[in-house]
Amino acid sequence: MRQFRTLAMRVRSPEASAALTHAAQRIGLPVEQLPGDPAEVNGLHSADGVAWRAAGGYLTTLIAGGADVCLSGASPSWFAALPKDVTGRDIRLVSVGEAPDVVGPRPAVAKLADEKHPAFSAAWVRNADDLRNRLRTARLPADSTLIIMDHWLDLASSTASSPSAGTRSPGRPTWSRARSGARRCACTGRPGTTRRPPSSR
Repeated sequence: MRQFRTLAMRVRSPEASAALTHAAQRIGLPVEQLPGDPAEVNGLHSADGVAWRAAGGYLTTLIAGGADVCLSGASPSWFAALPKDVTGRDIRLVSVGEAPDVVGPRPAVAKLADEKHPAFSAAWVRNADDLRNRLRTARLPADSTLIIMDHWLDLASSTASSPSAGTRSPGRPTWSRARSGARRCACTGRPGTTRRPPSSR
């Protein structure tokens, strides 16, 4: 596997940026903060061992300008299997039919695991009945899979990656790897930001 020498990143969330920087430092990987304008990126090349982390639009602008960057994403099952002491959250990967029973009487975050649907965006649900109503309205395919979490992640930028994360996943947070096939290997050292659930009244 290719040895990365630098993590080049552009992350809007201060919490996510700090977590990634901390994780990179733990494994001895220097961090280069990318400028706001992709056109100003100079001297960074995947061939030189640069691992990239930025929003999808930012990276595609770099690619359109000729940068050697390949995109990939961690699979939902990999994400759900991360230890709670890494994510700071209880994360479950379940079928549409199982989801209400998993949520039960408590508020939770519900989102599609690996797809987008205009009638079912990521959101807090107050309890199982609230989720059932949303599922009924959305009319999701029976084989759809949901991620259920007890807290929000910092959705501006997910902060975990793994050497095994390489499955293409349109619409999910973007990870990068060199064209040779070697993937980034920065792991978060702390959880992201949480958000309060809506009142259940």
